Amino acid sequence: MKKYFLSNAGNGGIVKHIILFFLVVINCSVNTFGQTTSSNIDSIWVNHGATQNNQSGMLINIKFTINGMQNRQGICAAWFYFSDGTPLKINNSQYSTPDGSFTVQERFNPIYDNAVYNGFKLFMPYSALNMINMSIGSHNLMFMVGIFDHNNMQIASSSYQNFNYNKTNNTVESNKKQPEVDECEQKKKDHVTSPKYTETECKQSGQLLPNGCYCRQTHRGTWAVADKNGNNITSNIYESIVMMPNGSYKVENHRYTWAVLDSNGKAITGNTYAGITYLSNGDHAVYLLHPNNGETMTIVDLCGKVITRSYDCGSKCAELLENGNLRVQDRNGRWSVIDQKGNRLF
Repeated sequence: MKKYFLSNAGNGGIVKHIILFFLVVINCSVNTFGQTTSSNIDSIWVNHGATQNNQSGMLINIKFTINGMQNRQGICAAWFYFSDGTPLKINNSQYSTPDGSFTVQERFNPIYDNAVYNGFKLFMPYSALNMINMSIGSHNLMFMVGIFDHNNMQIASSSYQNFNYNKTNNTVESNKKQPEVDECEQKKKDHVTSPKYTETECKQSGQLLPNGCYCRQTHRGTWAVADKNGNNITSNIYESIVMMPNGSYKVENHRYTWAVLDSNGKAITGNTYAGITYLSNGDHAVYLLHPNNGETMTIVDLCGKVITRSYDCGSKCAELLENGNLRVQDRNGRWSVIDQKGNRLF
């Protein structure tokens, strides 16, 4: 959960909310460079009993427009209340504003000057509601959504949205220890079950990639990848970005060297390689990391763990077998078989 802690300008009631919203419009009319930012919330719908990160909760979907915010980060927030308008209070910094009011908030980053979000999502886990000081039983509650621009000025808000919550106990599910997952093994499993994409290079800003993300080019000509909500997944420093068939990215640095990032923009390899080849047989995959000297190629798994090193003659020197083992060739033309743990079989 991201922590932004913005308070609602409208906590004081409908009349005060209208007055404060008017003041915000006046303030944003003298925004940076004289550009006005504006937003309108068109509709809100809720999926109850949704699951995210192994937690059950309420998924709030918001359709809104945002203007004057191209390549700038804003925040979409929801605040929660009792039916009489009293804010829910929570003693947990992960879900609270500075005054302790219960909130969930997420950033957005539009890639167009006039953008439409057809289903921006905020997730409110039921375990967080269990932290609220209220009696066990059924409660009529409500929430309100607000949009903030890059100066943290509130430029739009919704009406109150009603919902019912049945508190059954005071157990906080988020404190239960989750079983540990081997990240590398999970990535390998995800590769098998995930869609197979066509390798695609970023060539135009706003270009839609096969995985639903976007290419974004800065005024300096460097590249980044943005998610479906317009938030950058990667840094915006790369000379070139290519999405590989498993959804990871190979990125070129300003020194003409390459690295591999996973689908979340996290570095899998170092950034010193002359080139990178993605090698897959459909059920298994590895990366071939080609050095600048053209001698020794490093072969790593999907987590960047080194399996073996081999003479570098491109993908012709390495073959991924059906069982996931590797057949590699040395500089004298001799072949050997290496398993995924790096053990030489023969």
